[in-house]
Amino acid sequence: MNGKRARCWSSIGLLTILLSGCQTVISSCPALVGYSSAFQTQAAKELKTAGPTVQTLVTDYGKLRDACRAMSGAVE
Repeated sequence: MNGKRARCWSSIGLLTILLSGCQTVISSCPALVGYSSAFQTQAAKELKTAGPTVQTLVTDYGKLRDACRAMSGAVE
């Protein structure tokens, strides 16, 4: 009986460890920073001279901002 109890507690411990690795669901995004027209124009000029890796990062960031706007119902 003692061996069964030890296995049970071991199983519960293992399950706890495995479940602690699960990703937490986030139901909201952080507040988005607004950028002036002049800042956005300068950023667009600089992005034209950036390499494809930086352009991909910026595109992905834009998609993230769009998703956050959609979640919050905000329009920029």
